[in-house]
Amino acid sequence: MPLLFAAERSVVSFRVHAQDADGNQSTQEVIRAVALPHGR
Repeated sequence: MPLLFAAERSVVSFRVHAQDADGNQSTQEVIRAVALPHGR
């Protein structure tokens, strides 16, 4: 499960970057794209 952990860590970093760049809309977009494959 280390790979999944690394992936989630990367997602968090990307989420923060997107929020800083475009705002909440981009953040939600990233969360949705990540939540779909994760099954959440």
